[in-house]
Amino acid sequence: MIWSIILNSAFAAPEDRPKTMLDAPADAQSRASMMEVNMRSRYLMVPDSLLDVWFYDNDDPGANSFKRPKVRAYTLGVEYVIKPRPMNWIIYVEYLGSQTVPGYWDDVDDGIADHDDGDWVEASGFGGWFVGGNYAHEIPISPIENDVWVSLLMGGGLGIGFVKGDLLEWNPGSDPQNAEPDCEPDAPAYLRYDKCKVDGVKSVPSVLPMIDLSLGFRVNFADRANIRIEGGIHDMIYFGTAIGGVF
Repeated sequence: MIWSIILNSAFAAPEDRPKTMLDAPADAQSRASMMEVNMRSRYLMVPDSLLDVWFYDNDDPGANSFKRPKVRAYTLGVEYVIKPRPMNWIIYVEYLGSQTVPGYWDDVDDGIADHDDGDWVEASGFGGWFVGGNYAHEIPISPIENDVWVSLLMGGGLGIGFVKGDLLEWNPGSDPQNAEPDCEPDAPAYLRYDKCKVDGVKSVPSVLPMIDLSLGFRVNFADRANIRIEGGIHDMIYFGTAIGGVF
């Protein structure tokens, strides 16, 4: 019976062909679900107001002139979506790369501020591969019988990532554990980084969790293709897009 319905639908005249799964006969709707394969990209950031809690910036009283780097990153990946409406189960694999430029990190001090005790940090091939799963609930905001219709998606999920690369650091000259103790021993890190050897590597876990909360819109093109625009939390604040085919 189900194959008869599929073949009849495939070879029907355009005006007789169902526009969406909800227009199809009841037996056709018993198909497990529709699916998507999408390419996706995201831009991630940590707000400066949050970094102010732990690190000085050049606009703080008495601070040096070095502007604190902005924490930025991007992801590129692919996702597979199973969508028994109104549910969307999203499985993804992606690469996360750092866009944080080298710079001076002056940690907030207890008591009297010392603006020369910070570290110069530079990313060297720093990034990671992440895999995870999300759930998104879909709410139509235009008639799904239209050839082009829009829906609201909200949800969340979890993932795990495997970090690669290093965060290289130069310390102030007064640090006794420096790689070259005699190189600019009285200078702060922002003067030593281009004259002295790297003093070490910042400790970063090799495996990191990924926590997701998302809110976005999907534009569906006759259940053949879709574009999704969304934002939320992906360990950092993010906005991004996904585009792909529906089958």
